[in-house]
Parts: sequence; structure tokens; C-alpha cells
Amino acid sequence: MILSAGPGLCALNIDRYVDAADPVERDAVRAYLERTQRPQGITALREKWRGELPVSHRRTYVLTTADTLVPPESQRVMAASVGAKVVEIDTDHGPFREQPDRLTELMVAASR
Repeated sequence: MILSAGPGLCALNIDRYVDAADPVERDAVRAYLERTQRPQGITALREKWRGELPVSHRRTYVLTTADTLVPPESQRVMAASVGAKVVEIDTDHGPFREQPDRLTELMVAASR
């Protein structure tokens, strides 16, 4: 799902992501991705975080159960690695696009 976008850069393979989307949603998914996705420095994606996490704050991980980009099992490992409470939402990788109201509910609940 990731392409080279030049020296030191990577980008989402929009065509593959769109192909994996529900056929009814493909035009909307493509339009959204083309508006929002930009190449990123690959080093930031490959290096392990070495900083400190705040210990005084709760952490909540919103796990996307239908994710085709980052498998739910991998998300569970990531959440556990920072001691986050897991809340689940039945969406693919973009809950902010697919279920914004439900995502908002989960985030508000996590902030209480």
C-alpha cells in the first residue's frame, strides 16, 4: 500500500487503497485521499520512537476492526506497547471519514 515518492519519501498507493474500498465508495475515497495524502519522510515511519511518553495521562487507542492497511492484530500490539486502553470501531483505516460521529463519541468518552 506504500510507494516510493522520491529520495527518502514514501506515499500511500491511492490506486490500491481505492481498489480495496467498497465499490460504491470508491469515487469518494479517491477524492478524499487525493485531497489529503502527501508524501512523508520514510525515516519517520521506520525509526522506533525513543522519546518519553507522559506518564500522567491516560492513553486510548481507537482500533479499526475492518482495517485493510494496518491489521487489527498489529494495532493491538501498538496499543499494548504504550499501555493504551483499546476502544474499537467497525471501520477501515479512516474512521474520521467513514464514521466521524461514532469516532467523536469514542474520543469524547476517552477524554472523560
